[in-house]
Amino acid sequence: MIKRKCPLCRKEHFSAVEEDVWNCDNCGYNLTPGMNESIHSRKNMNKAKINAAKVSVLEKEVSK
Repeated sequence: MIKRKCPLCRKEHFSAVEEDVWNCDNCGYNLTPGMNESIHSRKNMNKAKINAAKVSVLEKEVSK
């Protein structure tokens, strides 16, 4: 799991995708692989699990 923090709005993003460019959900800034940070703390892992669960729920809502 990888974390990237947007340098403009400071929002943290989490994903297992390490090599692709991500877009900040808040301001649209391109988050590049050079911004990758490993997740070492339990606090960050819990945030990542919560974000993944939110995405899963949203995907189910869209597919209805």
